[in-house]
Amino acid sequence: MEMKTSDRGGGPKAMGEKLMQEVAELANKTKKVGKDDPRRIVHSLKVALAITIVSLFYYFEPLYDNFGASSIWAIITVIVVFEFSVGTTLGKGLNRGMATSIGGALGFGAHYIASFSGKIAHPVLLGIFICIIAAATTYFRFVPKLKARYDYGLLIFMLTFSMVTVSSFRDDEILKLAWHRLINILIGGLVAVVICIFVRPVWAGSDLHQMVATNIENLGTFFEGFGVDYFGASQGESVGGANTNMLKYRSVLSSKQNEESLMPVEMKTQYQEHCLQLCTESGKALKAMAMAIRDITPPTTAESHIEKANKTTEELKTLLTSSHFNGGMEMVLATTLIILLIDSFSCSQKIADSVHELVSLARLKTVAPPQSDVAPVEHQSLSHAADHHVITINHTQQSAE
Repeated sequence: MEMKTSDRGGGPKAMGEKLMQEVAELANKTKKVGKDDPRRIVHSLKVALAITIVSLFYYFEPLYDNFGASSIWAIITVIVVFEFSVGTTLGKGLNRGMATSIGGALGFGAHYIASFSGKIAHPVLLGIFICIIAAATTYFRFVPKLKARYDYGLLIFMLTFSMVTVSSFRDDEILKLAWHRLINILIGGLVAVVICIFVRPVWAGSDLHQMVATNIENLGTFFEGFGVDYFGASQGESVGGANTNMLKYRSVLSSKQNEESLMPVEMKTQYQEHCLQLCTESGKALKAMAMAIRDITPPTTAESHIEKANKTTEELKTLLTSSHFNGGMEMVLATTLIILLIDSFSCSQKIADSVHELVSLARLKTVAPPQSDVAPVEHQSLSHAADHHVITINHTQQSAE
């Protein structure tokens, strides 16, 4: 009996401790969300401010007398439209405003047409109109281009048309009702957009900027860890560190193919040095380009790594053409690995060219080269050849004029 009593007494205590642990864990996660990105806290306060402002339509009698119960649509609009970034808020606000206007106008038009049919045919025509609009709008939502950009607007259009059409059958002042509803929606959307823009705005371009840089950096980390993971631990690096680097690849692509290595040890030792060097230089170049994107500066530090990787690529091609193996499968495996690495490096070169183009188009502040204008082009590095080639063309055009 004493043991049963102690068990019963320990049950609620254990449940209480477990509940406290879950509450503490939830509090830590909540704190971490705000610590990782303080803009989330600011966004929460901005939404609260917008809802408080539009709720004044209910609190003050002069405003409530003018708009009536339709004031609730201003609050609903703020809750639905207000998003984290300015661009998303503007997009949803425009979608909701246009969809409400078009849906309300068509709903009033449907009521006006059906009113001439008499009391018996009036609800029948309204039902037919609602059926046609609902079916057509729902079908258009399956179109990929419309779903990507106007799915929310199509949904609001169908909702507004249905509400105006159904309400018009019992309410004689349907035009006044639709007008008040439209005004409240526009006011709610305007309040949300103004607060989102002028109170600590969050622009999607800055997030995209950081996301691109992070993806390129993670891809560079993957390249650095790929060689160690493929050939085994070497050069003082542990396998655990290589596995951590390999996980960076998953943040760039949604999935990763896991293949077992079937290459013989003899071939590994023959290609290991070149493959490791190619992976390392490609990874360092990608990291340098990621840093350049973050700082909005030309990727000058990546040029030396690209040149070294380019030399290693040529050596790998030469080594592959001059090597002979016993068995066709070994040759296929070796060729596949080397070609994949070379293709990956060519993609890194394309990324470097794109970063250079981005710098030139944005007219970023760069340091002028110490050479004079008559310096020969062939003494420049390969990565600057395209820039000096453009200058030479302009000089030729001026002389021709």
